[in-house]
Amino acid sequence: MRRTRFTLIAILLMLASLPACRKATSAKVLTSTGSVLGPQAECSSWYLQADDGRLFEAFDLPAEYHKAGLRVRFTVRSGPFASACMRGEPVEVITIRPL
Repeated sequence: MRRTRFTLIAILLMLASLPACRKATSAKVLTSTGSVLGPQAECSSWYLQADDGRLFEAFDLPAEYHKAGLRVRFTVRSGPFASACMRGEPVEVITIRPL
């Protein structure tokens, strides 16, 4: 009985925290210029290095932009994306074009 009550309370607390989690992971859209960086260390992801120094892991970077050092203008969306690389902010590429 006591274990069931504890489990029920734990589930209710988790459900009550869900709206706060959603708010914290709301997507942001950003447009910037920068350079394409190739895979780093043990990760096979491609990255976008913004001119202001921010680093973005572009997991869906189109193949024609897989050229390290390529200068680009890009628009990305952050969101609740997960990555094992833990380098840069994981983002979805919305638009990208060479400079």
